[in-house]
Amino acid sequence: MTPERKASIVRGLITLSMLAAAVAVAILYPSKNKAEEKAEKAQLPQVTTANLEKAKNSGKPLDLIQHHIDGNPDSEKLAELLKLVQQNYQKDVAVHQIDGEKFEDLCKAEGVNKFPHVDIFHEGQKVYEFNGLQEQRVIEQKIDELLRGLVKRVGKDWRPPVAGMQPAGQRSVIEIQPADP
Repeated sequence: MTPERKASIVRGLITLSMLAAAVAVAILYPSKNKAEEKAEKAQLPQVTTANLEKAKNSGKPLDLIQHHIDGNPDSEKLAELLKLVQQNYQKDVAVHQIDGEKFEDLCKAEGVNKFPHVDIFHEGQKVYEFNGLQEQRVIEQKIDELLRGLVKRVGKDWRPPVAGMQPAGQRSVIEIQPADP
């Protein structure tokens, strides 16, 4: 048997084993239908009239509330982006969703005229809002900017007070009295 014939047999065996592996994967891991995939998608917590105030102040530094309409392609894309944003900022951001069709009066009370719409709250106060579909990069930049603004800035008097000492410039530490004659 020549070396070329041996190489041809080895190449054939490798090709056959790769084909068998591909068939095994196709059998063991069947593709899911669209209904199963849609049911599998994680849903954002839904906001109702009863839990709106809790959603605005969930205990995290920022709360995002998306006013959403099912079937609207921009709303669906924004919901997916907000899920990614929530994964990236797990400890700092909570994302909630209001169904704009079920709670139309609630959306109008919040000043929403166009969908999709996102309100960003800090401790129950609205700090930012935007309409329409935004890029993930733009949303994350705004969140970073808002989070930086929430951090307390360190001033020049950052040291804790010490008993018996005064900061320079206010008054001297030792008061010098002239000697009595």
